[in-house]
Amino acid sequence: MMDNLHVSEENKNKEKQIFAQIEQCIDNNDCFVFDAGAGAGKTYCLIQSLSYILSKYSSQLVAHNQMIRCITYTNVAATEIKKRLGNTELVKVSTIHDFLWGEICLYQKELVEAHKKYIDEEINNIEDKLKKETWSKFYNELEDKKNFIEKICKYADIYYKNKHKNAQEFKNAMDFLDKKYLSNVANFKKVADNILKVYKFRETIKNIDSKVKKDNINYTKVAYNSQISYDRLNAMQFSHDTLIRYSLDLILNYKALQKIIVDKYPYILIDEYQDTNPSVVKIMAKLSEFAQKDLLIGYYGDKKQNIYDEGVGDSLTTLHPNIKEIKKEYNRRSAKKIIEVGTLIRNDELKQKTIYDNCPEGSVSFYEGNDIDEFINHHRTKWKITQENKLDCLVLKNEDIAHRMGFGDMYDFFKNSPYYKIGKNYNYLRDHILNKEVEKLGEIQSYIYRLIELRNRLKNPNTLIQELVDRNILKDLSIGELRKLIYDLQKIDGHTLKEYNSSFFKMLLDENVHVQRVLKTFLNEERINNSELFYNYIFEKLFYTEDEDIDDQKLSSYKETISSFCDLDISIFDDWYNYLHDIYKSNIMYHTYHGTKGDEFKNVLIIMGKDFGKMNNFFGNLIKHLSSPSNEDGKELKSARNLFYVAVTRAENNLAILYTDSLDGIQKEQIKNIFGEIKEAKNVGEQNA
Repeated sequence: MMDNLHVSEENKNKEKQIFAQIEQCIDNNDCFVFDAGAGAGKTYCLIQSLSYILSKYSSQLVAHNQMIRCITYTNVAATEIKKRLGNTELVKVSTIHDFLWGEICLYQKELVEAHKKYIDEEINNIEDKLKKETWSKFYNELEDKKNFIEKICKYADIYYKNKHKNAQEFKNAMDFLDKKYLSNVANFKKVADNILKVYKFRETIKNIDSKVKKDNINYTKVAYNSQISYDRLNAMQFSHDTLIRYSLDLILNYKALQKIIVDKYPYILIDEYQDTNPSVVKIMAKLSEFAQKDLLIGYYGDKKQNIYDEGVGDSLTTLHPNIKEIKKEYNRRSAKKIIEVGTLIRNDELKQKTIYDNCPEGSVSFYEGNDIDEFINHHRTKWKITQENKLDCLVLKNEDIAHRMGFGDMYDFFKNSPYYKIGKNYNYLRDHILNKEVEKLGEIQSYIYRLIELRNRLKNPNTLIQELVDRNILKDLSIGELRKLIYDLQKIDGHTLKEYNSSFFKMLLDENVHVQRVLKTFLNEERINNSELFYNYIFEKLFYTEDEDIDDQKLSSYKETISSFCDLDISIFDDWYNYLHDIYKSNIMYHTYHGTKGDEFKNVLIIMGKDFGKMNNFFGNLIKHLSSPSNEDGKELKSARNLFYVAVTRAENNLAILYTDSLDGIQKEQIKNIFGEIKEAKNVGEQNA
């Protein structure tokens, strides 16, 4: 942060006393929550806790063949903790998903039953929909549904091959059906899709019951795929959310599994608890109840930094009762003014203060105006921004980041697709495109990412062979074959996404089996093996919805949109890839509010307005209640306050906020209570001359 800072002996002792409470909980096996504000050193405290357990109980752990389990919210955090902790085999650090899968993956019989149960639920949901939706009226009036279903299932290949053709071509292809069923093509397709989903699910259940291996799928096993953000239930694969669902089911209902986990890990420490899924907390509470005093669970985090809807937030002690609460008020990150502002924004019982007795004042200012570029350029000059003294801008709109970082056309394509305009799907845009935990990218985005990752690894002279070629493939290759393989892979090229994708598939069809094996590891999507299927894949996922009737004109328009997207210059996708991997060439970096969680920056600009995404007056309403005690906040106010608090507290030295909408009298009074004088952005040069 800042140089030559000094901590008084008094503050050192007070900080030690706080950690002594954690030590006492560890020694007594009392489950606890360590709640501390931004910049308090929560990760450092977590490392201290791990080190304390190792120093005092490592021989006991070794004697009982046990380990400490440390659970993080992201893979990046897990890597950082491993690095800071050093080399030890007694601490297992991973995300919650890796932890859960590691514990339940061997219970295949129970997992397959849970999987089957889930598929049954999906079948019931689809059949209920077929009974209730207006578009299925013709289907419900059929006298011979069985014959209709049999024909749809029998000719499924013809249906899928022609599904995205215009209405007349589609009708001609479906000549095995009575034309009366096709009077409304859009409604027919919705019914057919759901019938085929049910059919595939029922076939999956049959295969599970028969314990067969079919079409390269082993139906006696089910697997968690950490590389996808969606379930492939028919392929016996599931993703993150379903993993938590299955884990809760198994761990809550099988005492043998509870005992195995407790016997293996007498200490479980959880980082960023506030963003942990409530189901995970239920699992921990169940393990704690089973183990009594033989298991210590420690939660580290800050309830006011809960910025994800699926996080437990301030409900931790409700779901896991009777745990000791430990708080820390000291801040080791920021200058005084930033700490003061952060404390006023969170406005709860935790009142932060600097731990340093010579902490600089820092600078905080609040502006009203809408000239964002002028605001940024002014502070670039004022704060003497260089490559060594960077400027970090937190922007309100995801598309602003995309356009400023060079991949705006890509972002706009997804934003304007029908899928992201349906219900809550708009809220997925941020994570599906901008999430730097790349396993959480959307389905189409994930496929494109893997394609561009291959491209970037092939271009980068520092790429290790192991990053291109899986070890299982490497062991089968001679040096000559390996050279030939790399030479062939480097032939994949193209100036547009379409060209690069076509080149990829052309190489995939190469007779060289080693090339095919390598490319399939990057593809990770068996449903796509040529460019035409890629276009259909995009259409199916983003443009074909049950809420919309697609006539020939709209179909043609959608196809043109997809074609234009595929014709985008490949460099646009390179820029997206660079953003996801924090590869910046500029001294100004742009972030989403959510994307800065856990980060700290010397100089921070926050661009905000009254709305946030499709949530009208999200921040506007917060500002009207900014000085109110946070325990009076409703759900939306709480979300807005937490997100604003996280954004503000990323700053170490300098912070400036630009509010781009007009402020009324009440809002101005509230802002003055927190930030002092409101400045006009259009006059920034004059005010700071």
